[in-house]
Amino acid sequence: MRELTVSEQRALESLGEAWNIFLSFPRPPSNVIDDELAEFRLAIHAAQNIILSRPAADNTQVPVINEHEHELKRIQSNDY
Repeated sequence: MRELTVSEQRALESLGEAWNIFLSFPRPPSNVIDDELAEFRLAIHAAQNIILSRPAADNTQVPVINEHEHELKRIQSNDY
């Protein structure tokens, strides 16, 4: 099984950031927030599971590149 790619690692980190931002939203009444928290938590976990399962489902070996290589490729592709 291969390692997570830099993009997959970033996606996981972004999901964590999304969760933290969601928690910072103004709080509605408690019964609503409980439902929203549960739904959002399930969605975050579903997305994490999809990302984390990618290496196991991938039959090819994709090398993990370091942060500088990723940034250089992003700049070269004008993807910023």
